[in-house]
Amino acid sequence: SNIKKVAIEPIAEEYTFQADTSNVKLGEGESLFSGNVSWQRKDDLLRSDSLRVYRDAAGDITRWKMDEPLTWLGKDIYIQANAAQYTKDAGYEASDLLFLLFGSANRRIWGWAEQMEAQQLEHAKMQEVFMTSCTPESMDWFIRSPKLVWDANKKRLRLEQPKFYMMNTYMFLILEITIIIEK
Repeated sequence: SNIKKVAIEPIAEEYTFQADTSNVKLGEGESLFSGNVSWQRKDDLLRSDSLRVYRDAAGDITRWKMDEPLTWLGKDIYIQANAAQYTKDAGYEASDLLFLLFGSANRRIWGWAEQMEAQQLEHAKMQEVFMTSCTPESMDWFIRSPKLVWDANKKRLRLEQPKFYMMNTYMFLILEITIIIEK
């Protein structure tokens, strides 16, 4: 089909999405949504220009994929990535991403990572990470780490082998550190 301006809300508990055009397969198979795609499920809102949704014979979503740049707004994490996907058994993946993690009292950590994986966004794992709480204009400190684990429920992040930099100068390395973003 070549339907223009689609808005679907099959089950309030499940998901809602909108797109300029769509090619929907209601049973098993692939549905394609393109142009100003907006997809929401619980606390997650994803926006991109293209979304592919794959369903099994029961009509359940087994996979979705966004191959173009996207924004992903979650309860305590915002992501901008070049691509993302979800697979029922493997969970979420995103590549080449910028992220913003929220703690309590609007305390924020931001940065970028090469890859993110998560069974649930509340427990995201990122690889090859740069992060800081400084503004880009005043980068007093930052951390580079091969791995970051974000626990949104506890407002806690764990870094493995982080290298700390002050005023763009390498200072020291720690094997592992946990940072709690709370008051």
